[in-house]
Amino acid sequence: MNASVTTDPLASVINAPDPVAAWAGLELADQRPFIDRLCTVTILPSGRRGRGFDPSTVSVDHKHNLGGPPADAMAA
Repeated sequence: MNASVTTDPLASVINAPDPVAAWAGLELADQRPFIDRLCTVTILPSGRRGRGFDPSTVSVDHKHNLGGPPADAMAA
């Protein structure tokens, strides 16, 4: 992808011939820095108790506008 990325701790995945496979091969502890770099994940109160996971109680806010218009263009 980007051969100039070499000193970043995430470079092994970014520069991999198949980044998706490289990501899938990582342990959860090694995936966490990517998630932290790209977004903020917040677990919201569910207001209920019981079994099961409610995905609506998870908020994912992107830290970057990758592939979209520049942030200053969106504010205008």
